[in-house]
Amino acid sequence: MKQPILFLLLALACTQLFSCSGNKSARDTIQAQLEAWQGKEILFPEDIRFTTVRGDEEADFQVSDSTYKILTYLDSIGCGSCKLNLAGWKKLVEYFHEVAEMDVQFLFFFHPDNVRDVKVQMKRDSFAYPVCFDREDALNKLNHFSSELQLQTFLLDKDNKVVAVGNPVYSPQVKGLYLRILAPALKQENINQTEASVSFQDIRLGTFKVGERRDTTVYIHNTGSGPLVAYDVQASCGCTEVEYDQHPILPGDSLALRIGFEYNQRGAFDKIVLLYGNVAKSPLVFHVRGMLE
Repeated sequence: MKQPILFLLLALACTQLFSCSGNKSARDTIQAQLEAWQGKEILFPEDIRFTTVRGDEEADFQVSDSTYKILTYLDSIGCGSCKLNLAGWKKLVEYFHEVAEMDVQFLFFFHPDNVRDVKVQMKRDSFAYPVCFDREDALNKLNHFSSELQLQTFLLDKDNKVVAVGNPVYSPQVKGLYLRILAPALKQENINQTEASVSFQDIRLGTFKVGERRDTTVYIHNTGSGPLVAYDVQASCGCTEVEYDQHPILPGDSLALRIGFEYNQRGAFDKIVLLYGNVAKSPLVFHVRGMLE
């Protein structure tokens, strides 16, 4: 797939995440910013110091010439520790390195207003990956990043040129697209789409009382010839709790999608759960329906 098409897809995915997504002018602005980054080389400061989870020990870590890198930048606007989501990044690094078995370098550059808060969060989340506390904001001064959170994360090639823009921690669409772009870096058995059948997608929980919890499990059967991998899930309501198997599901086996529902408002409900994975019809759409009395 050619880069312009990738940027178009990423633009469409990213614009869905902004509250102003219904505003054509705002979408056009974001689209223009994405296109401006296409193929642009990210410049790195000469003197870069990375630290460990303790925040005060220098790590033996430098920007490498690996085939791909994922760079994320944290600015000083607002609550840095709130929007950072280190737990999400930790999960993503583990996914790329252990589940997808990708050799991708992650580069974390932080220029927070309160360094101490970020260090506390690193320790709390046991975030062991090296980070750079860019106190002089040197990286941003060289590259002039956007103030939009979704436009502060980049997929780079070996020459540090931008291949794609978007935050895979906050968007399963972007995460899925990153994986497609990175397909050549995957082991052969992991790069292809597979086929799957679902036990049922219309989930009927029946009639039950307000405050009562109902649980069910849906099985996605891998009917293809390669592993089935779930990228992420999204629920349309916080009242719907979803858990899923995060390891690759071999052909002939099934992925369990566990759904729990609890709500405090009477009446009929129809909630949606989206499962993103390496199947042609991704995302798989599940309707959770019932009546509360």
